[in-house]
Amino acid sequence: MKRSPSKHRLKFFLFFLLIALGLVFWLVPSQDWKASFFQEFFSPVFALFEKSEDLAGAIPPKLSQEVSQAEQIENLQIQVQSLENKLFRVEAQLQSLSEAKGLEAWAKSKTFSGQVARVLVQDVSSHRQSLMINRGASSGLKRGQAVLAREALVGRVDQVWNKTARVLLINDQLSRVDVQTQASKARGSLHGSGGALDLERAPYVTYAEYFDQKVPLEEGELLLTSGQDGLFPPGLPVAKLLKVEKDSTGLFWEGQARPLVELSQLSTLWVLSDSGSIKQGSL
Repeated sequence: MKRSPSKHRLKFFLFFLLIALGLVFWLVPSQDWKASFFQEFFSPVFALFEKSEDLAGAIPPKLSQEVSQAEQIENLQIQVQSLENKLFRVEAQLQSLSEAKGLEAWAKSKTFSGQVARVLVQDVSSHRQSLMINRGASSGLKRGQAVLAREALVGRVDQVWNKTARVLLINDQLSRVDVQTQASKARGSLHGSGGALDLERAPYVTYAEYFDQKVPLEEGELLLTSGQDGLFPPGLPVAKLLKVEKDSTGLFWEGQARPLVELSQLSTLWVLSDSGSIKQGSL
C-alpha cells in the first residue's frame, strides 16, 4: 500500500525542525534565551492540556449529583429484583413443603406406604406426556409403581435411574388404565389422547371405551382403577366421565373423560411403594 505524500512531507518537516532546534540550543549559550524560547514554543501546548483539564472538571455539581442518584436508583432496582426472585423461590419451596406434608398426612390416614417426590421437569412435547421426579433407584423406586397427586391417580413410574425417574401420565398415548365406574361398576379402558400439557389444553385429555352397553352409564360418573390390569391397585380415583355415547358397533359405551387433577400444574407427587389392594370408597 502506497504512503501518502503529505505524510512524507510532515515527517521531513518534523525531522528538520528537530535538527534546527538542536542547533539553536547548541549555538546559543544564553540560558535565559533558551528558557524564553522554550516557554513561547511549548506554552500553547501546555495551555491546551490545562484547558482540557478545566473542561473535564467544569461539570456542573447538579449534573454530577443527578448522575450519581441515577446510578444509586439503578443499583437499588437491581437489588429489589434480586430480593423478589429470592422471595419467589422461597414461596415455591414453602408451597412444595406444604403439599408434601399434606400428602404424607393423607397417605398415613389411608395406610398407603410410599414416599413424596418432587417434579423436576415436564415433557410437554406432542409425542410424550411425562414427568421427571427427584426419586430413583436409590430411593427404592421401581417401574410400574402408581403415582398419585391430591388423592387421584396421575400416572405410573415408567423408567428409573439412580436419582431420578420418569412418570408416564395417564393422558399419554401409551397409557392404558383398566377402570370401572363407582356407581354401576361398569368396567372399561381409559387411555390417553396425547393432549399437550399446557394451560390452554383441551379439557378432554383421556378417552373411556369398551364399557358394556348393557350396564347404564351416565355423564359425571367417577372412574376408579379396577386393579384387573395388574398395573394399579383397585379403587384409585382417576377421572370423571364428561361425555357418553355408544360406539359404532352399538355393543359398548365410549366417552371422554377428564382427570381429577390438572396435569399441567403438578409439583408434588406420592409414589405408592406397592400395588396392594385399596378398598373402594376409602378415598
